[in-house]
Amino acid sequence: MKLNIKYFFIIVFALILARPAYAYLDPGTGSMLLQILAAGALAIGVGWRSFVRFIRGKNKKNKVDEELKDELCSSAIEENKKNKVDEELKSDVED
Repeated sequence: MKLNIKYFFIIVFALILARPAYAYLDPGTGSMLLQILAAGALAIGVGWRSFVRFIRGKNKKNKVDEELKDELCSSAIEENKKNKVDEELKSDVED
């Protein structure tokens, strides 16, 4: 209950001591500030996620790279065999 009374007095004193600002903030200023805050929050979130993935995945990345390398090599070999067969068929057809 003490906390609520404290906030009540702070608000009352703020309203009593308030003076006119004689300033103008157009609606574009508010939306610009909102965009800045949203972009900053997203940048911090993406940066943090990237950092965590970098730290956690340092060892996992090597394993995935090796598996991907093996898979790409095997598919490249198969593709090369298919190309040779296609070339042989084309040369037989042309003859």
